[in-house]
Amino acid sequence: SRMLQDDVVANFQGHLANLPAGEARFSIGGEYRKNDYRYVFDHLNTQTSFLDLGIGTFPANSTRGATSVKELYGELLVPLLKEIPLIEHMNLELGYRHSDYRFQGGIETYKALLDWGVTPALRVRGGYQKATRAPNIAEMFQAESQTWGFGVPGDPCGINTLAAYGANAALNPNSAAVRTLCSQIMGAGAAGNFYGPGAITPSGTGGLYFVNVVGNPKVNPEDSTTWTAGLVFQPHLDNPLLAGFSSTIDWYSIKIDGMIAPESGLAVYQACLSPSSNPTYSASNEACKRILRNPDTGGMTAVYATYLNTGKAKLSGVDMSVDWKASLSDMGMASAPGRVGVNVMFSKLLTLDTQASAAAPVIDWVGSLGPSPGTSLNSGAFSYRVFTTFTYGNGAFNSSLRWRHLPSAVSEAQAQSTTKLSLLGAESSYDVFDFSAAYSLNSMLQLRAGIDNVFNTPPCMDTWSMRTG
Repeated sequence: SRMLQDDVVANFQGHLANLPAGEARFSIGGEYRKNDYRYVFDHLNTQTSFLDLGIGTFPANSTRGATSVKELYGELLVPLLKEIPLIEHMNLELGYRHSDYRFQGGIETYKALLDWGVTPALRVRGGYQKATRAPNIAEMFQAESQTWGFGVPGDPCGINTLAAYGANAALNPNSAAVRTLCSQIMGAGAAGNFYGPGAITPSGTGGLYFVNVVGNPKVNPEDSTTWTAGLVFQPHLDNPLLAGFSSTIDWYSIKIDGMIAPESGLAVYQACLSPSSNPTYSASNEACKRILRNPDTGGMTAVYATYLNTGKAKLSGVDMSVDWKASLSDMGMASAPGRVGVNVMFSKLLTLDTQASAAAPVIDWVGSLGPSPGTSLNSGAFSYRVFTTFTYGNGAFNSSLRWRHLPSAVSEAQAQSTTKLSLLGAESSYDVFDFSAAYSLNSMLQLRAGIDNVFNTPPCMDTWSMRTG
């Protein structure tokens, strides 16, 4: 593989004006950036030589593409008020950026942030930001690469599927039309084997199929809007036991529109089999043409998918932190050298909803091991997370013990299902301790050592991990 980047940046910043509340400052600049990427895949692992694949690998093809962008941006820091009752200081930060992408054209982003010092000990912060993420080279130029899908709701063409749009008569009043459409996609002979007497019908919790994903040069950037609000409390007390105390709490709400993500195999099936996107149940529907069924058995084989901007996501949560440190001598241990500290970071996830398309259901991932890879979001939507760090230092020596805690969580499949499944998630909480220490011999040389997962805690095993591990 080869990645080349050309980057030219010019930036100017400095004094703008003297205002009653302080100095206003500015920053302006521009940037030109070009990325050129080439990846040559092993010929024996391409889709033309799939019989030579190693176990556990999937075929792909060589990829090459290039993108470029020209940007102009500016920022202002404006002091509004200071040293009046309940306003120690109040500053406004403004920003604007215009980006001209080679394939997507011009895009504007901006922000407005407020920093309000109520007292020397209490500060309020927050604001609004409109951001964008342009598609990367893979999302635009990826050659056909194969992945796979598995699990709930099973084969949508199967009569036991849990898909509300599928061929299960107990769940879908239009199941007969769906079955007819599936038969057309399979072909008469294969449909007879799939639906015929004595056929082994797929279950509603199983369904393995391949997804052939290819890049889309016409995919657009995804947009997000973010609101934040928070407090910072640092009392600066004279008591040595409290002088090292500080805490923060911040709320955030993020909305992403036009999410860049590859279509899931089930999303293609839903677009083909749902009356909202295929009202006549026609086999010539664009989505139906991208579904491949086994020509002999009629079973699921593959789906062709690409990157689109059809997804949406909403995230919100609260982040809190508490930090404290003090000398052991100030804690009544006069003969004990050194300084100790504790830092606790707590993150509560309030909302994490995604929707693959306008016709797809909204999935609430909070408290699960999702979101699924098809959303392009990081997995692990635990309802909360806690990271605690204990520190001790004395002169040139410093050490820390970090404790990571995660609660139990349901499986990714359970988050997508309205019925109780037997698939396990993270059935118990997870606690891992990491230790590190460092000793500075001089200003240029430091010795460091550490142990990750001190107690050798095994990872949480969901149903799929236990089946494949």
